[in-house]
Amino acid sequence: MKSSAYANDTIAIASTIGENYALPLNVTAASLLKNKGRSFKVDWYVFESDLTAETKSILERSYQGTDITFHWVHQPLSEFDHLPQGGRGVARMYQRLAIADSFPSELTTLLYLDADLLILGNIEELMSTDLEDHVVGAVQDMAVPTVSSPLGLHDFQKMNLSPDKPYFNAGVLLMNLTRWKQEGVTERAMAYLESARRVRLLDQDALNAVLHSAWKPLHYRWNVIGSIAGRGFFKAKYLNKKQYMESLSDPAIIHFGGYMKPWLIQTLGNKWDDEYNKVLADQELDFAYQRTTKAMFYSLYDRYFRSCLYPVERAIWKHLY
Repeated sequence: MKSSAYANDTIAIASTIGENYALPLNVTAASLLKNKGRSFKVDWYVFESDLTAETKSILERSYQGTDITFHWVHQPLSEFDHLPQGGRGVARMYQRLAIADSFPSELTTLLYLDADLLILGNIEELMSTDLEDHVVGAVQDMAVPTVSSPLGLHDFQKMNLSPDKPYFNAGVLLMNLTRWKQEGVTERAMAYLESARRVRLLDQDALNAVLHSAWKPLHYRWNVIGSIAGRGFFKAKYLNKKQYMESLSDPAIIHFGGYMKPWLIQTLGNKWDDEYNKVLADQELDFAYQRTTKAMFYSLYDRYFRSCLYPVERAIWKHLY
């Protein structure tokens, strides 16, 4: 099926955040608005559990009169208490599994976006992607490219999946809501999580487990992992080299996954840190970079030591998670 707007040339976007992610969501929205084009308006559905009225008011005021309208959907995290916790994820990630059932049947296509993104391309191009009969369109994860990678699917062998089977990052998902509901993705993902012996990236593992043959690969430019892409220490093994190089020269979405967030740590070593900070500086929400020993360590490590210690970092992923 082809991507379709909700009504009156309006794109539907959803994100899941807590109060601590209001600032990066503002950056994501501001960068999307700057690069969106003029054809569509955006209905942005924010699934949250603890946003204050003041924060909602600031975000609404920031985009008043623009093509973005925020809609708030309160969703308590207690709904997910029975699911595995820990690993490299947080309980809030499970909200992503439940959002599809919150929309009426006439909405057939939804773009899910994490809040830790910098949008550099026209999102309307992504929305025009023909998903055919796939449940979602997603990008192979640069940091976890296969199911057997460190942080990949722990039980891929029991699922009879090839070790080289691509593993996708769920931070940018073009969702075919009709097929999602028909395939019972939410229920199947929940069942996987309840029965899995070990999960590392929580809902992302579950989605890869139940959709391993039902997702359409999108160009890497729609989900470039900012902490590693284009850096000398990163070897793009298991990735399409031509497509990877194209994503570096013409990135559309930069995803700041992992622990080193540019709105928390003032100086990092990635290629897009300065560009992110320019957008960050223009936002109304108050913020202060972390001044802790941990933040200083991450800054120094990312800028000066990661180039030689990255293999050790990945080995730690494998043995700790």
